[in-house]
Order: sequence, then structure tokens, then C-alpha cells
Amino acid sequence: MTALAPLQLVTSWTQTAILSILGFSLLALVTASAVAFVFRQYTTRQLPAGAGTLLGVSFVAVWLAVDSALTGTLVGDTGLSHYGTGAFLLGTFVVSAGAAEGGRRIGDRIGCDVFDITHLDAQTDAVDLLQSARLVVELRAPTRIEDADGYLSVDDGRKAELAGRRFRFPRRLDLDDLEARFESRVQQDFALDYVDVTLAEDGTVQQLSVGMKPSGLGASLPPNTAGVAVHATPLPEAGVGDPVEVWTTGETEQFVTKGEFRSSDGETTTLLVDESDVPALDQSEQYRLVTHPHRSDDLAEFIPVIRDVAETMTTVTVEAGGPLEGEFAGWLPVSVPVIDRDGTAIPFPAERETLQAGDVAYVIGTPADIARLDQYEADRASARGANEESTEQVEAVGDD
Repeated sequence: MTALAPLQLVTSWTQTAILSILGFSLLALVTASAVAFVFRQYTTRQLPAGAGTLLGVSFVAVWLAVDSALTGTLVGDTGLSHYGTGAFLLGTFVVSAGAAEGGRRIGDRIGCDVFDITHLDAQTDAVDLLQSARLVVELRAPTRIEDADGYLSVDDGRKAELAGRRFRFPRRLDLDDLEARFESRVQQDFALDYVDVTLAEDGTVQQLSVGMKPSGLGASLPPNTAGVAVHATPLPEAGVGDPVEVWTTGETEQFVTKGEFRSSDGETTTLLVDESDVPALDQSEQYRLVTHPHRSDDLAEFIPVIRDVAETMTTVTVEAGGPLEGEFAGWLPVSVPVIDRDGTAIPFPAERETLQAGDVAYVIGTPADIARLDQYEADRASARGANEESTEQVEAVGDD
């Protein structure tokens, strides 16, 4: 009996370890399946293999870390430094990784069945056969990707990945729908904020411009201002853009600076202040904020709205003898909210407000609309040439 005791101990330990490994692999399988199912639902695409394995194994690793911290062991009474524990961990992670990959495929297949999603690999013979039967149309991105006006530039690596990429769409789409589908596909696949494509009549891509929207508070700060977070008593009645005074706390309160309220999270408040006042604010000190009655303006509401739409704002300088000189502000293919003329702002100019040389026009529109301003001169030249030709023909008839 004594000789069989170690064998019985090893057998019991092995059974416990195997059952634990199977349990953890089941956890990894269920986790990867759920993530793959949700990913397919919201993106209609398959969860990458590495992501499914990483998520499944991560849940197992967290469980093991918490268990070892609470009990000091993982299998029976075996210590954490024992070689048996190392073998158990190795087996757990290997089996869990395989189970997570299987769960990823199971969850993806269930998602396709539930949401009626049919996946076709763009590089298979079946898709080539569909294209040869003229059931699909292929669009190829140009080798040169332009930057969209009014947006931040996209990094060169992402442009290089997009350049020359092939995309296939149903042939039944008309040109406008094909452009919309192409833009939506590129925007989704490459995580871009703006995509504009111009297709020729034969369906080839003539021009492709992409851009990213600025993020964070810095993108909305006026010149010579800064955003600062201070510790202060919350102001539940304050709204974005309200004027705020900053006072020190203690026996003798002193005025520090004034600014504008931006946001608040607990006792941390973000203020917009002048750059010269930033050194006066101590991040470790507690302040008291005082608000004043303030008439609401549309600037604070306008900033998040303009950042959520495709339109953007930029400035255009009217050059002497240029295509915009002498044109009406309301006749341009973009909106003109403000004209800066010799340092004087003309807000919301009338439709027949004539643009003069030296004016700086603030324009709002999509990058495609703003790009049309560059062709404005060509359009005028074509119209002027047509008028001159018509005049010459009339004069020739009169001479006859």
C-alpha cells in the first residue's frame, strides 16, 4: 500500500490538472466565440485569428492570476515554483490557444448564419469567375493618394497600403452608388474619417483623396490659448463656453485668472485660458471656481457639429485678377460665413456681396466642394470662350 501511495497521488493530481485544463480551454472557446459573433455583427467582417486567440488566452491568464493570488496554488497543494505547476501552465495556454481559434471560427460561422452574411474571398476562383461573367466590377485605387483639403494628412504607411488595392462591387450599381460604396468601403477598411473618389464614365478611379479629423481639445482651441485641467469644486450649473474665474482657497482667497469652462469630471475641471496665465496655475493646488451669467452663443455647439460632419472649414484668399475677384459670395459652390476685408469681419455676407482682391473668405464645404474652387477659373474661361465664339459668329453673320 505504501508503494502505491505516490502513484495514487500522481494520478489524482493528473486528473485534477486535466480537468482544469479542459475547463480553461472551454472558457477560451466561449470567449473567442462571443467576441467573433459580436465582431461579425457590427462589422460584417471576420475577426482576425490573432485577436481571437489573444482574447481567449487573456481571459484564462486573468483567471489564473487571480486564483494564484487568492490561494497561492493552481493545482491541488502544488506550489507555484514546482515543475508540475509549470507543466500545467504550459498545457493550459497551449490547449486554450487552440480552443480559442476553434471558438473564433464557431462564433464567426454562427454570426454569418444569424445575420445572413455571405462571405466571399476576393482572391478565389469563384470571384474571378463572377467577374469574367461580368457580374462584378473591379476598382483599383490609384498609386497616388491625395490629401483632402481641410483635413489632417493620413500617414504614408496607410497610403502605401491603400495605393493600388483592388476592390470588387456588384455591376448593377450606377456610377453614383459605386462611388458611395467605394468611399464607404475604403473608409471602413482603413479607419479613415473622410474619403472622396472621382470615377470616370468607364468606372476607372481618376482621383482619390483621404483625410483624418483632428481629435482632442487642442484642435478646437483659438490662437494663443491653452486647455488646462485644475482641481476645483465641481460646477454642475456651468456649461461649455461659460466664463469662469479661478480663485485660490485658504484663509486668504486670491484671484488667479479667468477663462472658459470646457468640461468637468469629478473635481477635475478643464478650462480654456490664455497661454500667459498657464504658469500661474498649480496642478497640485485646489481652486475655487466662480461662474457669471453668460448669454449662450453658438460657438461651443458649432465646434462639435463641424467635427462630426463631412464638411470642413478653411480660408481662401482672393487674388487680384484671380477667378474669385468680382464674384458674388452666394454664387460660390461653398458656404461663406465670414469675409475678412482689411481686418474688418463681414459676418454672413449677403448673397450678392462682391469679393474683392485681398479678401480672406472663410468657406465651409466638403473637400470636393472646396476643390471645385480650383476649377472655378477653368469654368469661367470655358464660358468666356463660348461667349466670345458666339459673339464672333454673330459679327460674321452681320458682315455677310
